[in-house]
Amino acid sequence: MKLCYIAQGNHALVKLWLSFFVQRGHEVYLITDKPAPIPGVQIYSLAMAGMKNPIRVIAKAATIRSILNHTKPDLLHVHNAGGYLWLGASVGFQPLVVTVWGSEVFTDPGPIKRVLRWLGLKRARLVTASSQAALEAAVRAGANPARCRLALWGVDLERFNPEAPTRVRDQLGIPWDTPVVLSMRKFRPLYNIDVLLHALQLVREAFARLHVIIQGWGEQEGYLRALTSELGLANIVYFSVPESPSGMPYDEVPGFLRAADVMVTVPSHDSAANTLLEAMACGVPIVAADLPAYREWITNGWNGLLVPARDVELLAQAIILLLGNEELRQVFSQRSYSIVAERADHRQAMKAIEDMYRLLIERHGSWVSSVRA
Repeated sequence: MKLCYIAQGNHALVKLWLSFFVQRGHEVYLITDKPAPIPGVQIYSLAMAGMKNPIRVIAKAATIRSILNHTKPDLLHVHNAGGYLWLGASVGFQPLVVTVWGSEVFTDPGPIKRVLRWLGLKRARLVTASSQAALEAAVRAGANPARCRLALWGVDLERFNPEAPTRVRDQLGIPWDTPVVLSMRKFRPLYNIDVLLHALQLVREAFARLHVIIQGWGEQEGYLRALTSELGLANIVYFSVPESPSGMPYDEVPGFLRAADVMVTVPSHDSAANTLLEAMACGVPIVAADLPAYREWITNGWNGLLVPARDVELLAQAIILLLGNEELRQVFSQRSYSIVAERADHRQAMKAIEDMYRLLIERHGSWVSSVRA
């Protein structure tokens, strides 16, 4: 198959997705405004500095149309139902596949973008998401429920597993008998890292030797660092901020996960985040927000703990419970790994998507490579 994507080219999971299809022998093209090298992928850059909307949008759409006419792919797959979606949908190419990431359908983007999102989702012949909750949100935003399918990114179990090597504690000088709490979400209001910091004040009262690793990047970095100092946590909190704006090298992620006794992820909304599934695969006990998408993977008290997203006291209590009970952590670890190994293996997830592609192309062969002039 000849597969063309519009996506964030420097995102680790996009690279993983496209690399799978290259390895399967397909021709893969990527149209992106954030280019990064991906072996075997022909990349077309949409970077157009200095051009203002709506001129930039028109120019990008014209560029996409030209690329599609040149490459003549069998389908066009847009990752993220935000701005990329309207660019992909505006050129009229079919069959169009859209993968919803989460936030772009859980939030209201405003009246104009809401209409553009609705039109784009309506035009899609296949809409995928990593959780049922995100698919339901996509339907509310305009997607045809008959064209919606659950499709995971999946977890590379050779890279993420309970035996993955870790040198992070040694690199940071954290003793192995010291409890470590980990956060690996971006520094944005959505992820409620400020709530975690407030909860850590209470956790420290129970665990004086506590260490905390907050790994990520984003516009709230200055605020979160200042809050850490204000709360008197600077001596136990280590901020790990990658040099690259696209995040830390993907091969380093398992090491951070394996360094933790507990991982915390308490966003206000989310789909089935790969951060969550990767932590489960590494056997890291999890305290997570009580969200519909997370309940698809974590049963409270059985393989993890769920708390309201912005409840400081309940978050602190959950962290204290897990840090103080090694046997419970081991039980959660074993159960979570088994769930991911059974339901979220990356290769199996990608093969399922490959099957969806083939079926879609067979059903809509008469439209393939049809781009409006």
